[in-house]
Amino acid sequence: MFKKLEQDLLKNFFGFFQRLPGKCKKIFPPEKKKQFFNIPKLSKKARSLTLLALLIFLGILALNFYFKKTEVQPSFGGTLREGVIGQPRFINPLYLSDNDVDRDLVELLFRGLMKYNENGEVVKDMADDLEIKEEGQVYEIKLKENISWHDGEPLTAEDVVFTINLLQNPEYKSSQAIKWSGVSIEKLSDRIVQFRLKKAYSGFLETLTEKIIPKHIFKDMPPKNLPWALSSEEHLEEYLVGSGPFQFKQLVQDNKSGYIESLTLVRNQNYFVKKPLISQISFHFFTNKEDLLKSAFQGRIDGLLISDPSDLETFSEETFNSFELSLPRYFAVFFNQNPPEDKPKLLISKEVREALNYAVDKEEILEKTVLGKGKIVDSPILPDFYGFEPPSKIYQFDKEKAEKILEEAGFKYIDDGSEVRKKIISQKPTFSFTKTLQYGSKGDEVTQLQKCLADPAVGGPEIYPSGKITGYFGNETKQAVILFQERYKDDILASSGLEKGTGQVKSKTREKLNQLCFPQKEEVLPLQFSLVTVNKPLMIEISQLLQKSWKEIGA
Repeated sequence: MFKKLEQDLLKNFFGFFQRLPGKCKKIFPPEKKKQFFNIPKLSKKARSLTLLALLIFLGILALNFYFKKTEVQPSFGGTLREGVIGQPRFINPLYLSDNDVDRDLVELLFRGLMKYNENGEVVKDMADDLEIKEEGQVYEIKLKENISWHDGEPLTAEDVVFTINLLQNPEYKSSQAIKWSGVSIEKLSDRIVQFRLKKAYSGFLETLTEKIIPKHIFKDMPPKNLPWALSSEEHLEEYLVGSGPFQFKQLVQDNKSGYIESLTLVRNQNYFVKKPLISQISFHFFTNKEDLLKSAFQGRIDGLLISDPSDLETFSEETFNSFELSLPRYFAVFFNQNPPEDKPKLLISKEVREALNYAVDKEEILEKTVLGKGKIVDSPILPDFYGFEPPSKIYQFDKEKAEKILEEAGFKYIDDGSEVRKKIISQKPTFSFTKTLQYGSKGDEVTQLQKCLADPAVGGPEIYPSGKITGYFGNETKQAVILFQERYKDDILASSGLEKGTGQVKSKTREKLNQLCFPQKEEVLPLQFSLVTVNKPLMIEISQLLQKSWKEIGA
């Protein structure tokens, strides 16, 4: 059969050329025509090789056509097992913390009116339509149709109003409450809500990413119970009801310790937009990084989040795929400008804060702590924040400039064996004599004079025997002044060529009284302060690098 197919192909192949001369005789001269179609007779082996080459060529063309016209698409089904360090605490949108586990679960279980897309932009989620009125002070939102909770109950404007009212109620002590300060909400229909702001705020669209909770589940729950309603095994199935792409299925918990070993979510079949492809996600919880990595290498989990880039070196590209995500969070130092009374007011100084800023090498911190896998930001508001405007001033690393600022601010190295800069601050006296006082004078300066003369360190009974504080300059006070002048005659009388006191308080006498009674004090202010952070390896490492940078400029 193969031989017959070969003969037919060759027959058609040569037949094709046999028909050409009739069509081309006006183009080619006879001698060229004969030469062009003079195909030598092929051996059986040559014909087989020619046929094989032709088949390979046709196969390549077919494969090329297939790959160009075929789109690879994921299919429905499968389970994703994710490993996580830590424990879920508040699986509740109203009480979100910096716990990544809680945030991941809330994102999968609940939805908001708005959301962030893959580019970090704020787009509509449960909102079908959005109108901004009255120069940005009124937002009207219409919900999508047929949105339901995991238990089948419809999600309406009542749920939105209920959620925002809870957030604003101080009895519930929500960490999100500050974002809703000064915002009023009104239900206009089952699908339309209206937000009214006291003042237009361009970032309010981000505030609308707040996740909504069901009124029919939580309406009768006391405020003290709400934070914990979604953190116990017995209540999870009853209360963990959202509108997100996944819903609660199972919790595995150690009976003795109460430690949550795993939590499983399944696909929400009634999700209001495109259903997720994955059928089930299970979170497996670990107490430390070592157990997490061990579980990954043993194939007991499919994925894990690595916060320390140095751990990437332990994974082989042949067995693990690495995906990098930019997280909307940052690490920063905040200077406390309102310290307790017993603490130094060092950071109130603008010059000190500027010097500390210039002394920090952010590139070095980024490279040494996260292997360069991050970005340097110059504002507590991230660049992707809606309506963000870059700061007017950016502090680039400049150690010499930092040292110059400190020098000009009076922080210098003192020859006392210390490597810390210090500033000498002269304190203004609480009181000083400024008037000429004599017999018959009255008032506060006379009172301070009498107190000063009665002080044993200055005069005492030898100078002012009665020690009376009357505020009136009489004979006793005059006699005390004379004795004081004569005790310190070298400083008071000598320059005037006098031997006896005059009993009048003039410039030289005032100068000596101020020196003894109200001396000008000096305070030594060292460039020292405390750096406080959380007990996490990355934060501790960043703190150590900051301390190193600041020590190099004398802090």
